[in-house]
Amino acid sequence: MTVILALGNQDQIILVCDRRLTINGKLLDDEATKGGIFICSNGRFAYGFTGLARIGDFDTQNWLINSITNLGQPEFTAKPILDRLTEKATRDFSSYPVLSRACRKGIRITIMFAGYLYHHTPPLGGFAILSNFQDCNTNDDSNKAWDSFKSWFWIAEKTKAEDFTFIRCIGYLSAVNNNDIDALEVLLKHRKPAEEIVRIAVGIVRKMADRPTARGTIGKQLISIILPRDSNIPPTSEYHSKDPKPITYVAPVTVVTKKLQATVELQLTKIDNNFENIPIVGKNQRCPCGSGKRYKNCHGKSIQTKVNVSQANLNQYSQDSANIIQSYKADISKGKSSIELNVYSLQAYIETAPEVQYWIQFLRNSTRQRIEGWGDLNRDIRIAHKCGIFTIDGIKKIMIDARVWGEQFFKIYYEAFFIELTKEQVFGIGRVSTVLNGVVTWLLIASNEIKFPKKVLEKEFGIHGLGSWYITEAAKKAKSLMQ
Repeated sequence: MTVILALGNQDQIILVCDRRLTINGKLLDDEATKGGIFICSNGRFAYGFTGLARIGDFDTQNWLINSITNLGQPEFTAKPILDRLTEKATRDFSSYPVLSRACRKGIRITIMFAGYLYHHTPPLGGFAILSNFQDCNTNDDSNKAWDSFKSWFWIAEKTKAEDFTFIRCIGYLSAVNNNDIDALEVLLKHRKPAEEIVRIAVGIVRKMADRPTARGTIGKQLISIILPRDSNIPPTSEYHSKDPKPITYVAPVTVVTKKLQATVELQLTKIDNNFENIPIVGKNQRCPCGSGKRYKNCHGKSIQTKVNVSQANLNQYSQDSANIIQSYKADISKGKSSIELNVYSLQAYIETAPEVQYWIQFLRNSTRQRIEGWGDLNRDIRIAHKCGIFTIDGIKKIMIDARVWGEQFFKIYYEAFFIELTKEQVFGIGRVSTVLNGVVTWLLIASNEIKFPKKVLEKEFGIHGLGSWYITEAAKKAKSLMQ
């Protein structure tokens, strides 16, 4: 569970979300992206979710982005898109294998959208909540996920478009008290600058994290989004790190209009290549980097990197990403060696490499899998780095070398996986689904099984995820049979 604050008035919508991921009170990740910006033909929204973040090959952030991107037609307007998202969530959470077999308590989720609708002048503020366990009418939470998702919508009255405030919080509400809400409400009513409201809201969320009632489920690494009411002013994404870091995270932006359906993800950016060489000193001392600034105002300050997102540079970002992938595809087809491993080069490799297509086709034929869409490519990069692989050549070698034992591995893995889930042996008969990069994920781990003990797999896939506890055992058995 996490906590997400949505704050709004006639000037801007602000969303503040912590980045902590826990399972059963156990910290798995303090830098999980659980929100973003959604732009459609008649509105702009900041969104965030709480509850289920990852389980097996299902990643809520990726699912949400892919779903929103593909649900625009025919209107490309907010209400129909969110209605279709509610229906799709109900279908997917009942049919997606790892979700349909999971404990109902473990797949609870609430998604909140807050923003402005531009079909009226002046624009109207509002929010929507989609959930499979939290009832917004009664404020009651169910101990297990409902069979279907429900949605609630609120739009400011036209007569109050110039005089409204709202505060909405979802997530671990036991850590929220009335003083928190009152302090934020004063800021909104007095129309304080957005940066000041964000600063206070970030401080409040971090105080929540320290409260015993939070039970360690709320983190202090945060992302905020400022969404101005004026559609000519681009949204701003800001990363707030409690401790100095050489990286920053940026909320993804999904655009769903007739002219453009795309998502821009700028999740990780280097700030200072020499960051790790800067020693820690007192906050009022001069920074050792030589800037002349005090340490608290230089390498010792919380990282707050802003990224402005306008429609013009969204188009450019999207085109740049496509061009980068095409460039990598050209290099791969020419047999260029030592191509750096990143999300763009990995996607290009998976889409073009015959050795990857071999494994995708093998799984489709053997398990009747539905293999489509993209999973967390950043996770695949982390796994590859743990294996000591930093180039596309390294991934290619894994894919080719696995021909010796890979087919046997997948058979053993799926038999064990489905016996556990359905108590039946269904290899060759079952019906499951996965993402295009799934085969790379599995074979990377299976090729280096000794580097992936149970704790590592639980961190990446969740305690019950992907039948991950079978990957290493299946790999050992398959390799022993081939000797």
